[in-house]
Amino acid sequence: MRTFADLEHFRNAAPLTGHLDPTRSNQRWLEAAPPPEPASEHLATPLKSLLFLRSGLDASKLAEIDASWCIADLEDSVPEDRKASMRQWLISLLEQGCFCDRGLVIRVNGLDHPEEAVKDLHHCLHRDVNMLVLPMLESAADVRRFDQLVSSEEIRMGIEPGSIDFLCLLERPAAILAASEIVAASSRIKAVGFGHADFLAELGGIASDDTLGAARSAVVMAARARGVAAIASPFLDFSDKRGFQRECQKMKDLGFMGIFTIHPDQDRPAREIFAPSAQEEREAREVIEEFEKESGIVVHKGRMAGPPMLAGAKETLRRVEPRLTPPEPIAVIEGRIPRYGLDLSNAATGQVMECPVEITVDEGWRTLWQASFPSTSRIHSSAEYARAWGLDDTALPFGMLLNLTLCLAVEPFSESCRLHLGLEDARQEACARIGDTFRGYVRIESMANTSRNDASVIRTTHILVNQNGERVFSLIKDSYYDRIPESAAKRKSRSFEQEADLFDAAPSWGHREYIEACLRPPEGPHASLTEGEVILHPSVRPIGISENLLLTTLFRNTHPLHFDTMHFGADGLIVCGGFVQALAQACSEREFRPILDERLERSHHINPVAPGERIGAISRVLEVRAVSKQLEEVRVHTLGLREVDVIRELGGQPLPAELFNPAASKPSEIQQLCREYCPPLENKIALRALRTLLRPRR
Repeated sequence: MRTFADLEHFRNAAPLTGHLDPTRSNQRWLEAAPPPEPASEHLATPLKSLLFLRSGLDASKLAEIDASWCIADLEDSVPEDRKASMRQWLISLLEQGCFCDRGLVIRVNGLDHPEEAVKDLHHCLHRDVNMLVLPMLESAADVRRFDQLVSSEEIRMGIEPGSIDFLCLLERPAAILAASEIVAASSRIKAVGFGHADFLAELGGIASDDTLGAARSAVVMAARARGVAAIASPFLDFSDKRGFQRECQKMKDLGFMGIFTIHPDQDRPAREIFAPSAQEEREAREVIEEFEKESGIVVHKGRMAGPPMLAGAKETLRRVEPRLTPPEPIAVIEGRIPRYGLDLSNAATGQVMECPVEITVDEGWRTLWQASFPSTSRIHSSAEYARAWGLDDTALPFGMLLNLTLCLAVEPFSESCRLHLGLEDARQEACARIGDTFRGYVRIESMANTSRNDASVIRTTHILVNQNGERVFSLIKDSYYDRIPESAAKRKSRSFEQEADLFDAAPSWGHREYIEACLRPPEGPHASLTEGEVILHPSVRPIGISENLLLTTLFRNTHPLHFDTMHFGADGLIVCGGFVQALAQACSEREFRPILDERLERSHHINPVAPGERIGAISRVLEVRAVSKQLEEVRVHTLGLREVDVIRELGGQPLPAELFNPAASKPSEIQQLCREYCPPLENKIALRALRTLLRPRR
């Protein structure tokens, strides 16, 4: 490659026709603009959109373009036989004063075409030129060569040396690897751009976030480390307006401060997106106001904010577009925020809450449930088998009824609770059929603050009632709430007679009674069980992100922790405890089949489960007991596991017997037990469930 020293004769080349008048001044940029800040500070004039001008554009057409920054390209888009005419075109526009009131950037030819680069600098520099794009750089030495030559041209033209800035275009792998050195090579550098097309051509890759991610980050970090702007690659499909807007937002999120634009229609959207939004501006001012009241660390909207947040707020305000006129004052109103869940200030022992939702279960419910929580017991899937046991139709699964009982109560009761701690004595009472309509009720049994007096535990009874007023399902639940006010801790509530009847009436002839009355049970697959054995259930299944949203919506679970990604983020959601319970039971069912009925004696959640995480199970058979000539009860302790390949990770692994102790244990005790004696299960146990299963006898 030839150097500028080899091309000194080009400096004395005859000027093109219509050579520039170096005395013309750029009034807007020299008089109105604030003084340039040090390299460690951010640009005073934000570069949000740099619009490439169409070649041959005349002065009248240029005047119609509302762009703050324009790029005249003498390099990539210009064939070699037209470079002289392009320089003449640019000279003509400058002589007409077309860039007196807007920023002008010239992309000159790079060191891969040194003769053309020298001609560009010799003929086209002018007081109205604000910045040069330096393409095809490889090292800091390339920048220094440009700096030397531009300084000489500025002196020759009577322009103050250093007044023309640089935008370093990093578009080669070597430039990406040397990004920090390149950006530090000259005080003229006020911006750094990324050119993805040449980068990919040399890299041999395809355009994707994966292939471009590292290079984009390198450009942004190098730019921001020196306090200069990072400019993103152009979005080439200028007909895709929505795609361009998404690209701008994505680049802004990565840290770019602007983007190269290739069509006038892209300019205004780019300026709007890369400018702070009205909300960003408001929050920046609020943060600054908080710091003016206090120093060090402040709390803004419930989040801690320190010096980095203050610096970010100031940077945001620097990038706000100046307003020509202040907005007119208008009348404003403030919205009411609805509050759902239990109101601790008015809660009382004995209080009964009716769930506002009423649901009729159709065939679609059963289909979706069986697709998400597979059952291998024929009583849930075969109408003929269910009728042979005395039922009208296939039985609705235990887990479906349990989740209806829990979820219908979320809006009036548990939407405001902190944690779902556990369940006791969950059982089906009356028969439940497709076509039944269900509603729910909750009664507070006890409420007490914790020993530390910073929270409370509330015990409630939940019932599911059908259209005939029959209690179909019931359970007891413990929930973790904020601290109860002293005035409410001992308050009693009167119960309505109708509601008291629902909770206190004896269970009706129900699901289990029909099964116990059957004298000729049907044949079917039957898993053999031995008291004391531990079963590693092979099935491991996820509740996916979409599946979690669908089930949460279907069951009317309104707690935002299960679906509100706006508030909690995609990674902050957790799966409803009832769904985790149901999936752990479903994963264990094949080894216990056929299950005709069950009772959940007790379950406690140990670790939360995120959408997409896999659920498996292991169980210990505690007792097998005959209850009639046809039926037996199996008492099992099941551990629901998260993100464990049960067979591969636990096969041959000694398991502490204490893990299967049916006595209640604190989550911290289970965690410590796993940490000391079974590391593969540390932080992996989602729940512990003590269950009694009703099965046919062999």
